[in-house]
Amino acid sequence: MPGSDSWGPPPSRAAQSWEPAIDAAPPVLAAGHDEPEPPPIVETTAPFRRPAYSGPLVLTEEQETPAAPRTQRPTRTLDQLLAEDGLLTPEAAARLGLAVLDRLAAVHGVGGHHGDLRPGSILVGGDDQVRLADPSPAPGLSPYTAPEGGVGPAADLWSLGATLFTVVEGRPPAPGAPLTRAGVLAPVLFRLLSGVPAQRLTADELRLDLRTIAGEPSRP
Repeated sequence: MPGSDSWGPPPSRAAQSWEPAIDAAPPVLAAGHDEPEPPPIVETTAPFRRPAYSGPLVLTEEQETPAAPRTQRPTRTLDQLLAEDGLLTPEAAARLGLAVLDRLAAVHGVGGHHGDLRPGSILVGGDDQVRLADPSPAPGLSPYTAPEGGVGPAADLWSLGATLFTVVEGRPPAPGAPLTRAGVLAPVLFRLLSGVPAQRLTADELRLDLRTIAGEPSRP
């Protein structure tokens, strides 16, 4: 894991506001860079299984029964999944967020942090189980790195917010970037992507909000 000295952002970035703008004009792109075409929007039904998840259910008029087994698919990174299958709905993004949050909780619970959370480090198995790859940050700052750098649980949550922004909007966040497809997920992203760590959602607050969006029952 990189130390905090190697992950501090340059002063110019730390001073920027990373809060997204809802229905605002698109951010200005640097000269010579064309805006990428976002993946198509699909109504995905991927449950993004979590450790305690028992399997998807098929609802009938009389009962709920386990779904028929699906053909096993290879493990893909989240960015591969987006490129091949398209963007996620806000509800599917919330399920993904819950699965990633479960993985982060195991790391944060022992006083650690991931420090390299991004679509390329999130693995989705053929069984829809979500896992995190070991951190392998590339040189330079990533658009998924928190303004204060990649050290600490709050920075991991910012990176999760940036990842969820990408899966619904088709591109990573930038200062003032618009939220046009996030729907009910937009207020959550707005708070997660605050440039001030203390103003971000806590893990418990985020879990409650994502459960509501995903349609999961609240737990005590």
